[in-house]
Amino acid sequence: VDDISAFTWAFEMLMLGSGVGYNIQRHNVYKLPKLKRKLKIERVDESDVDFVVPDNREGWVELLRKVLEAHFVTGEGFTYSTIVVRGKGSPIKGFGGVASGPEELCEGINEIHNILNSMSGKQLRPIHCLDIMNIIGSIVVSGNVRRSAQIAIGDYDDIEFLKAKRWDLGGIPNWRAMSNNSIVIPDNFDDLPKEFWDTYENGEAYGLINIELAKKIGRTGETQYADP
Repeated sequence: VDDISAFTWAFEMLMLGSGVGYNIQRHNVYKLPKLKRKLKIERVDESDVDFVVPDNREGWVELLRKVLEAHFVTGEGFTYSTIVVRGKGSPIKGFGGVASGPEELCEGINEIHNILNSMSGKQLRPIHCLDIMNIIGSIVVSGNVRRSAQIAIGDYDDIEFLKAKRWDLGGIPNWRAMSNNSIVIPDNFDDLPKEFWDTYENGEAYGLINIELAKKIGRTGETQYADP
């Protein structure tokens, strides 16, 4: 997650039924630009708005893209309408199942908007990127048709990230159940903080990923081609 297109890409892939893995280590996240000023993005279900959300996958992704661009690029709010989005319970012919309706989409978009507004003029931290990805996942599963398989990969010493699923601490948003979380192992195994091991006693245990080893021999023995 070093560009806002990571969020829209993940949204589309999840709606297509693919699982998504994403890296929210600091050296990636801090490549994102600082957020612009606090702004207003409003749902107005009329035809005379800045953007009418189309009733398809691409339309939902486009709404997210517009929200992200407003906060990161233009600094200008806008209005949008869901008047053409099919209602909850309507059949989805191509994908099967029934539509979730616009409410879950709008609630999720509003949560993302609130997170971005809360950090106006500042740099997002990995925990915010995790929340945005998790909210995207909650939108995707709202229709009870698709799953939303996510793995989030963070820094071993990112205490906020390590406490993201410590349900026992209270005040943890439900959407954080949308991802399995793992850390990139440090060079020295003894550097793993107490907060990592605490996840095995409370909340949900975090995994360990050796990214360098995976790049070398992670393709079932195939090492002919370089993995950037």
